[in-house]
Amino acid sequence: MLAPDFTYHPFEELRPVQPKNIEVLEFWKKLRGEAKLPLWSDFDPLDIINHLTNSMMVHCESKESTRIILFGTRLVETIGIDLTGMNFLDVFDDSEKPHSIERTYALRSRPAAGLTKFIGKAANGSPFEAEVVTLPFANDDGSIDRLLLSVTEYIYDRNHPNSVFVVNKKNLDDYRFYDL
Repeated sequence: MLAPDFTYHPFEELRPVQPKNIEVLEFWKKLRGEAKLPLWSDFDPLDIINHLTNSMMVHCESKESTRIILFGTRLVETIGIDLTGMNFLDVFDDSEKPHSIERTYALRSRPAAGLTKFIGKAANGSPFEAEVVTLPFANDDGSIDRLLLSVTEYIYDRNHPNSVFVVNKKNLDDYRFYDL
């Protein structure tokens, strides 16, 4: 069951402000054509090669397990750890995890795209903000179990590249869903 505070906006209102996220969204729209969703089998990561360093791809194995299958090198540099292979939902603290599970499920089941400003502090106290666009892909059978996240940082303390980002509930309060 979806959390009661999830509000869906028309897809036409999805407007990232960071240029790289705009480019990834335009690529995704072109790939889907007239369909509701693009097919994962039609997606070639090399088509967005200039954006892979700031991208994350996840495979939703179950409602509670969302395995990170690609974690871009710029993201690794930013937070100081490679999350490839981890359950993305394990990144969230215990109070945020149930809401994160429902948020990920909402992207797959509705289906919907997502947009958020990711806000917080690194473990060393340096500020970090990013705009994150989340885009779903369909399998050949129409089910959705893959998501592409384009993460564009715009505040970051480059003097501390190996600090670990601490995720908590305050970071994702402004998550917006867009109906497809």
